[in-house]
Amino acid sequence: MKTALGLAHIIVIAGMVFALLILSACQPSTLVSALEGVIAAAEIAVPVIGSAVGLPPQTQAAIVAYLQLVDAAAVKASTILAGTGTSAEKSTRIIAAFANITEGCNCIPAGTPQTVVNMVNVVAQAVGKFIGNFQHQGILPTKPVVVKVGGQDRAALAKIRHRAEVHMLKLQELKK
Repeated sequence: MKTALGLAHIIVIAGMVFALLILSACQPSTLVSALEGVIAAAEIAVPVIGSAVGLPPQTQAAIVAYLQLVDAAAVKASTILAGTGTSAEKSTRIIAAFANITEGCNCIPAGTPQTVVNMVNVVAQAVGKFIGNFQHQGILPTKPVVVKVGGQDRAALAKIRHRAEVHMLKLQELKK
């Protein structure tokens, strides 16, 4: 009786593990989701910045320049993640792509509308969440990051790259 009950538990647990593996295979990886979060935050920031009342042109230009750096880094990261190379090589290249933007904009003077400040901070936090997958306190993690990208992730990365490129064009409109 105990053996049959134990076997039933093992079958149920094995079924749940199999279902989780199938579901996780259908989900984009954590890296891809975090990179998508970076682009989503940057996309949301544009209308807020564009419609902000009392935002000095110099401040708007500095924020737009920061967002362009974010988009360019996201394009590079999507290309790197979908490309060839070892996990260590990919990690190093991604950290380098985000090197100038991991600390946020640092371009917002006192008196900037709070909605703009909040949006720029959301973008910076998304960047931090993504890059945090590759480094810990400014250095490479002691345990190497395994960068493994499957077919579904490659498709998601292509979409992210396209969104970032389109977003860079929208940012050009804000500069005018």
